[in-house]
Amino acid sequence: MQYSETQTAQQILVATEKLMAEDGLHTLSMQKIAKAAGISVGTIYIYFTNKEELLSNLAKYLFARIDAQLVKKHNPDAPLFEQYRQMWWNFWEFFEQNPHVLKNFYQYDSLPGFSELVKSCHQRRDIWNTFIKQGQKQRVLSSLPHDVLFALSLGSAIKLAFRQAHYDESYAVEMLEDVIRRTWQSICY
Repeated sequence: MQYSETQTAQQILVATEKLMAEDGLHTLSMQKIAKAAGISVGTIYIYFTNKEELLSNLAKYLFARIDAQLVKKHNPDAPLFEQYRQMWWNFWEFFEQNPHVLKNFYQYDSLPGFSELVKSCHQRRDIWNTFIKQGQKQRVLSSLPHDVLFALSLGSAIKLAFRQAHYDESYAVEMLEDVIRRTWQSICY
C-alpha cells in the first residue's frame, strides 16, 4: 500500500509514540521506530533530519491532536459552563482514545521543544485561551493566569484519566460530572 507523505510522517510519529509508551523514551532508536512503522530507516530521514527533530515533531503532533479534540462539538455561543463542560469531556475522551499518551505523560517533558510548546500555550489563539479571555472579560472566570486555570480545571481530566489507566480505578459518569462542576467553581469568581 502506497502512503502519502503526510500519512507516512504520521505513521512514523504513531510508531514512535507507541514505542515510547512500551519501552520508554530512553530506548528509542531510529531502527526500532522504522521497524515498528514498517518502513526502512532511510525513509524516516526523508521526513525527519534526525531523532531530535522527530521527537520535537512528536510533541507538536500531540498538541495538534489535543487542539483538534478540544474543538469537537464546541459551541462558542453556549453558556460558559456548557463550553467548559464540553471541553472537559473532549479532553477525557482524548485520553480514553489515546492510552499511549497517558503512558507517555511524564516522558513528554523530555521531548525536545516540549517545554517551549507548553510555555507558548497561553499565547496561542486556541479554543482554551479564547474561552478564558471571554470568561475573564465577562468577569465570570478568575483573573488567574491561563496555565493556573488550566491546572485547576481541565488538568483534572488528565490526572483522573491517568489514575484510571495506571491504578485500575474507575470513575462513574455522575462523579465526573461532579468533578466538572467543582473544577468549574474553582476557576470562577
